[in-house]
Amino acid sequence: MEMDNAAVLIKKAALEYDKTANPILAPYDLTISQYKILMFLFGQPTRSAKVVDIERCYSMTHPTAIGLLDALEKKDFVSRIPNPEDGRSRLISLTEKADCLEPDLQDLGQILETEFTKTLSDQERTQLVLLLQKLLHRPEQDTTHPVKRRRTPTMDPKNNIHRVDLAEKATAILNLYTPFKTDYQVSFAMAEADEKGLPRIAAKLVRTDGVPFDQSNAPMDKKLRHMKDQTAIIRPFYLPAMKAEFDETEANEFDCLDFDYAAIIVYNKDAEGQYAIKGVYFLPTDAFIHAKKPDADGVWRRMGLGSYRMHQLSLDPRQKFARSLYLALRMSEALEYEYDKYGFYFSNP
Repeated sequence: MEMDNAAVLIKKAALEYDKTANPILAPYDLTISQYKILMFLFGQPTRSAKVVDIERCYSMTHPTAIGLLDALEKKDFVSRIPNPEDGRSRLISLTEKADCLEPDLQDLGQILETEFTKTLSDQERTQLVLLLQKLLHRPEQDTTHPVKRRRTPTMDPKNNIHRVDLAEKATAILNLYTPFKTDYQVSFAMAEADEKGLPRIAAKLVRTDGVPFDQSNAPMDKKLRHMKDQTAIIRPFYLPAMKAEFDETEANEFDCLDFDYAAIIVYNKDAEGQYAIKGVYFLPTDAFIHAKKPDADGVWRRMGLGSYRMHQLSLDPRQKFARSLYLALRMSEALEYEYDKYGFYFSNP
């Protein structure tokens, strides 16, 4: 029965807590989700934190965290400041308004706790806390990578051979655009594989005059300089244009946004039985995830790869009407937009 299901009851209890909390927080123009972020920041020694730290604390997806932070910034509770330990990234910091309201907001925490658990005795409340802590206990995860959400098992290397081959061929196609430069030039190379063992592609952006981004006063360059090593990370996705020899479902799923561009590789086999690329759909990550959201477990699935055909690149940019001929400029503008929208790059939060 539904009322005997622990997961259902916990979810209902969380919803009831939100119903209890939001009217109490309304005078401060805060939702419970926004309030939780402020409480997290109040508890930090530096009164600031990276976005990924907030995501980890509350098991939030990246878009959810960004939406909440944008709302808090508009309400003047937080601001984005340079990270003194890494000038390429930003920190979320409390504002003077938040500092002034901290005593009241801290008191509200106890009020909310008392109101929500008023039907429990002290012993029952203590027991509930202990049981929830036990339920939420997980083996320690590897946190060496700043944007990992969970430990993802490595895929069988034998199943990745064709993906590496396709990624290398896609890299060669992208490099055909390198000679077509404006103020910027881009070159592509294979990058370190992700935690599943899936290939990645690196896009190195440079000014054609040789001036490093951190020495340029151009408005766009002041944003591009925050990109680690002036390099954007591209995640390949795989779209068979034939009866699938491999199941690409798992390879096309992801649980963290740690790439700046998506390269959807449409492929089949040629007459000699070799894997051949039939198309490359190339688009920035924010466009790739637009109007989509992850499942309840935080994994992005069913991305509808075939629907991105409008972002198809020409496989031969030397053709007279090749699409996106000046790819370096297009990427620079898209990456500038990413930084304007989020305050950082997905590959370097």
